[in-house]
Amino acid sequence: MTKTRSGYLIGLIVSSFAAVLTTVLALFYLQAKLVRCWMSLGCPDDNSGTVLLLMLGAYLLVAAVVAFLVQRIFNSRVLVALLLNVAPLVVIITGLFLWSAYREYAYRADLHRARVTAISDAPAIHLGEPFVKAVDDPGGGVTLFVHVPFTVDRIVQARSLNILATRGDLAANARYAASPECNSSFSTPPYGFHVVDRQYSEPPLPSYMSGMKVVSEQLAPNRQYYLLRELHFSYSMCRTSDYEDFDPKQLNVALDVAGAQGRLEQR
Repeated sequence: MTKTRSGYLIGLIVSSFAAVLTTVLALFYLQAKLVRCWMSLGCPDDNSGTVLLLMLGAYLLVAAVVAFLVQRIFNSRVLVALLLNVAPLVVIITGLFLWSAYREYAYRADLHRARVTAISDAPAIHLGEPFVKAVDDPGGGVTLFVHVPFTVDRIVQARSLNILATRGDLAANARYAASPECNSSFSTPPYGFHVVDRQYSEPPLPSYMSGMKVVSEQLAPNRQYYLLRELHFSYSMCRTSDYEDFDPKQLNVALDVAGAQGRLEQR
């Protein structure tokens, strides 16, 4: 290997290390920024663009300095060395964009298959009448555990229930209590239901965890299952006695096959 090529190789190795370090720092920064924005419910002073540009500028400065040193020590061409030194970051950024595009494509393809499966599973799913278990929260307020029993005629995917079951705000049109203070709630999970195989009077997941609880990926016939959703009424003066006259039939949980079909056609 000639002296000039050795200089190019050394510069490429140093700049590759700098590119990896820059990428890792940028990803950590964006993740930390996302967490701060989520905790503060917004990013009014978002300066992430400026910080990322500074990181890019620092990397380009390192690449330029390395190219200059390679030229002085190994008699390499500055322009060729600079192009080689910048190439690692270009490759990494291109790879990240391609990986992101692939993940988006894979997600959409998986969701499409799940919707097709859900529409096929719908005739085999039979929902029963919803019922509620009310418990007083230790810190004040009440939690209603909404149960919708259902059975299946054949093996179906639990994910089909999450796709088909109407998941709008259950509290939107229902009258839970005569007192207005006891009629406002928030739900868990906020986007749908848990799929469980027993009745609950306490949360099926710890409060610090997120996600849908699924008893099994596949649901078998001749077994009792439930769609479960927690409605939390946080007003401290509310008690379970305030909800004794609540009629769970107001919730009107159903399988929205037409909606799933419409989302499938919009793909």
